[in-house]
Amino acid sequence: GDNGGAHALVAGTTGSGKSEVLLTLILSLALHYPPEEVGFLVVDFKGDSIAGKLTGLPHLRGVITSLDGEELRRSLVSIGAENKKRLKLFKEYNEKHPEEKKKISDIRDYTEKYRQGKVTEPLPHLFIVVDEFAEMKKQLPDVMDQFLTAAQIGRSLGVHLILATQSPSGVVDNKIRANIFKQLCLKVANAGESRDMIGSELAARIKDPGRAYLKIDDSLQLFQSAYGGGKLKLPDGSESTQLREAVDAIASCCRRNGIQKLPGIFCPPLPASAVYPRLSPE
Repeated sequence: GDNGGAHALVAGTTGSGKSEVLLTLILSLALHYPPEEVGFLVVDFKGDSIAGKLTGLPHLRGVITSLDGEELRRSLVSIGAENKKRLKLFKEYNEKHPEEKKKISDIRDYTEKYRQGKVTEPLPHLFIVVDEFAEMKKQLPDVMDQFLTAAQIGRSLGVHLILATQSPSGVVDNKIRANIFKQLCLKVANAGESRDMIGSELAARIKDPGRAYLKIDDSLQLFQSAYGGGKLKLPDGSESTQLREAVDAIASCCRRNGIQKLPGIFCPPLPASAVYPRLSPE
């Protein structure tokens, strides 16, 4: 929601349950909203902490697992194009319906029109989840700045940025603070990191994985996240996890109800070479 802004910062040391909290957030939204209303872009440089566990989720609009600068810059072009497309759709609707008192000024207005059948193209809230953004900030600081700028422009357009890191010290700078007002802090390494995130040493004293403090403006709320990695024994004798079964159940529900997966946001890279057919002589 708008309370505290559209973007969030998540911090948690190794073993705090940071990746599980991100997965729980994504799956909770996917369980409650169809792909036409919520979508996710996942930037996961470890590859297996989040992205690999979401394979098959209909809400997944793109995945980046490489710190390749060109790939990340290409993804930024795609996010920028998505912002422009959304602005264009808002403007076109308002120009075609001058008689309507309630204009489309943000994503919530557009979603309301979509639910009423007044617009036909779905524009889901788009959550860009960057796990361990410190690596990107360290190796590609210009790309990190561009991600923040794209998210800032897309704020009213339904583009949300969730940045996660093991250690906030030295990576959460003034530009990040100026754009992100929701802080979610699991157990961190020391009292200084806790103060840096939530203005209190409380997060350094956390004992249990998945337990965290959520700070919005001056409000501080302690909560316990769900854990989806529990093992399950299936009727056929095979093993799975709660998370895997949840993803499969969401995908199955979408198929049964004719709910289509929306196309990906990122354009595929161009091939290294292109073969042209031999031209016949005139």
